[in-house]
Amino acid sequence: MEKLLVCIFATMLTVGSIIPVSADSLKSTEQLEMTTITVEGKEVEVPKDSNYTTQVYSFEDAQNFDLTLLETQTKIVELDNGELGTLTLSPAENVNSRASYDVANGLSNWNIYWYGGYANLGYKITVSNPPTGATTITSYSNNWYTVIGATLNSYSFTRNSSRTSVEFKLHLSITPYFSFTNTLTARVSGNTLVTSFAG
Repeated sequence: MEKLLVCIFATMLTVGSIIPVSADSLKSTEQLEMTTITVEGKEVEVPKDSNYTTQVYSFEDAQNFDLTLLETQTKIVELDNGELGTLTLSPAENVNSRASYDVANGLSNWNIYWYGGYANLGYKITVSNPPTGATTITSYSNNWYTVIGATLNSYSFTRNSSRTSVEFKLHLSITPYFSFTNTLTARVSGNTLVTSFAG
């Protein structure tokens, strides 16, 4: 049974066509260098150069990230089975050389990551915030994954028709009789990116 980490909004219900992804893109070098810390007596991997606290969020709580910070941000999340994982948002390299770059009026590139459970996965998005009009995800690419203790049956990488959310789904199984889907979602609205993990 899947449980959602964040509320699903109506804009996420209309999913666009599946974009084929080459095997090479699944071996992205944009994965983060991780370090292990202990939080509430449990070990969890966090990115070495990330802005994080040791606060643990429930998998049922929305995880909001502020795009104006232009820094790697991590939230530690406890799954319903008690395991800890991390949701991370990181600016892609060379987002903009100006430190005062205003994300609300331009383009910015972001890497989205999930580390924990049966799979680590991530991808890159480009967010457009025009001076007037809606914030959109103009492109999505560089998806990658590492499966741990399960078998990958298939995957999909899609953006909804309003271009406000992206989903990367891994369809996994542990036995022929037990299968499940891990989904890493990113949704934009104004200066805020909301991520969710279901699995």
